[in-house]
Amino acid sequence: MVSAAARHRFAVFENAPSGRGPHTWLVNLYFSDGEGIRDVLAAGVALPRGRQIDVQGCLITPGLVDLHCDAIEKCVEIRPKVFFDADFAISHLDHRLATCGITTFCHAISFSDHEIGLRSSQAAADLVARINAFGQGGWASVHHRMHVRCDVHSPISMNLVSGLIDRDLVDLLSIRRRRRRSPGYRMSEYGASLATLHALGG
Repeated sequence: MVSAAARHRFAVFENAPSGRGPHTWLVNLYFSDGEGIRDVLAAGVALPRGRQIDVQGCLITPGLVDLHCDAIEKCVEIRPKVFFDADFAISHLDHRLATCGITTFCHAISFSDHEIGLRSSQAAADLVARINAFGQGGWASVHHRMHVRCDVHSPISMNLVSGLIDRDLVDLLSIRRRRRRSPGYRMSEYGASLATLHALGG
């Protein structure tokens, strides 16, 4: 049963197709109560009170969830060494995702002490913070989630990621172990990175 405070959060979607022709769908848009679609009403049936939206025969489908994509990198660095403002790029990508029917998008953000550009440790941390600010600022059309990928031999990145986790800005963390090509790779560096990983709970 829906509480009195939530009753105004219903909407009626008219003329939505079903397997037997146009129907009227009564959808609960207040998803936090977990009820979703409340009822399916045949066309011509008296409609309950609520916001009415004529979808004109378009399909009503569940939102898509994209679990892993680094499209934001291409949106920021639109061409090699040509950068858009990150806030503009995030907003633009948000609209594109909503147009495609994606309602939850997991940004794959890579951190490495040995990269330059968007995948460098500080640039990646700044991008995570900007995406979060956009998602929490009331402008987003979709839910933005964060999949952080970090090289285990990158102690600077590991420390930055640790701080992002403390701020609840990371939804999924992947730790990658890549072989260093340099013969001078020091085991002490690897050990320090493992200690940082342990501190993160890995």
